[in-house]
Amino acid sequence: MKLSYTTLSVQDRTIGEAVEIASAHGLEGIELRGRGDAHVSPESTFSYAAHVRELVREHKLAVPCLTAYTRFHQPTAAAVREEVDRMMDMVRLAEFLEAPCLRVFMGLAPDLSSGPLIPAQASLNLSQADQIAIEGLQYASKRLENSPVRLVIETHDSAKDGRTLARLLKDVPSNIGVLLDIIHPWDMGEEIGKTWEMIGERIYHVHIKDISRTLENGRIYCPIGQGILPVESTVRWLEGRGYQGFYSLEWEKSALEGQGVGFEEQLDSFVSFMRGVEQNGNSQITL
Repeated sequence: MKLSYTTLSVQDRTIGEAVEIASAHGLEGIELRGRGDAHVSPESTFSYAAHVRELVREHKLAVPCLTAYTRFHQPTAAAVREEVDRMMDMVRLAEFLEAPCLRVFMGLAPDLSSGPLIPAQASLNLSQADQIAIEGLQYASKRLENSPVRLVIETHDSAKDGRTLARLLKDVPSNIGVLLDIIHPWDMGEEIGKTWEMIGERIYHVHIKDISRTLENGRIYCPIGQGILPVESTVRWLEGRGYQGFYSLEWEKSALEGQGVGFEEQLDSFVSFMRGVEQNGNSQITL
């Protein structure tokens, strides 16, 4: 079992501090946020990016995923192609850092029950918006033909569950897959068995988190394994079916109304919980 955490959780720390945290906790990897100057991005100088790569190597860590903010639901085919073309700078950075995955989003799509969520998409129905996105994914797949990097669409926004992603990826090559953020299929009432049935072979990276409750203005995060998310059954299911990727902690700030767990405490709980699941065996669970 390979563990990492995303530096989205430590935006106030330097890259050196972020790497030290991963190393001190015995993690196998560190997932790097690729935006602006936290902690490396296409805007970084070559010497700084090389420093990051060497720092990671010195600590015997991998970079399982680089986090990009590309969105495939766009108002026109030209717009999504432009988004993909911009994304290629992130792909080249991922190659340089030897990151096998680049995180992207589907973004928001028209919601036919409440009107379009993106004003520029007001003239599109959901089917049309999806077709533009699918053509964008196919274009991205072609751009990636000679790259070892695979795109992973996070279960988020308009594509929170396996059912939606299965529809979108049906005619898209396998160099585009899924980043399973376990909270969002759960939000949609989709159990891991159903998610796996629809997109299991396309899951290349996993985000782990846990919450004690959801409030109107956000969630209350808690130690891993002590909340209401089915973390253990999800991990055991994935392990039992041969998942080979990383499990990456994504700590987020809790809603202001609650007393949520801090990053360090949740990271400690993540390591101890996941190593415990690993030591106790990977028996298959029937849901």
